[in-house]
Amino acid sequence: SGIGFLGAGAILRLGATVRGLTTAASVWAVAAVGLAVGAGMYVPAVVTTALILLALRVLDRFERRYIPKRVLKNLHVYVQGGEVRSSDFESVLEEYGIRIRSKAVEYSHDKSSHQFRYMMYVPSGIDYDKLHDRLLESGPVYKLVLDDI
Repeated sequence: SGIGFLGAGAILRLGATVRGLTTAASVWAVAAVGLAVGAGMYVPAVVTTALILLALRVLDRFERRYIPKRVLKNLHVYVQGGEVRSSDFESVLEEYGIRIRSKAVEYSHDKSSHQFRYMMYVPSGIDYDKLHDRLLESGPVYKLVLDDI
């Protein structure tokens, strides 16, 4: 039962992301190998260790190759004057393979300025300078803020 608490302690929820599942599973697997060694079953323990290491390596390579890594970020687009719709910015984000998780729009009291806020999944390897330039071309943008979550 103590191993369960150690494994559960390795699992972290960061915003919309869950981390540590592989670590938690590895803690359980190492505990099982330790029990096998303690019981004198050395050959099954060595075979199991080899299988665990092989599975971790193969799955890591598979994940890196076939599952694109996305990072959760907040984008704030500040617009002064002009007629701008959120769809103008959303089309640019889609061009870059960015998936929007949520969005919000905030208007000033006199409706002369807007703030568009997006929580989004950004693929790895994105060219932020080009994205910045494209967003500036999309309307009367005077400020862009991109934050990690």
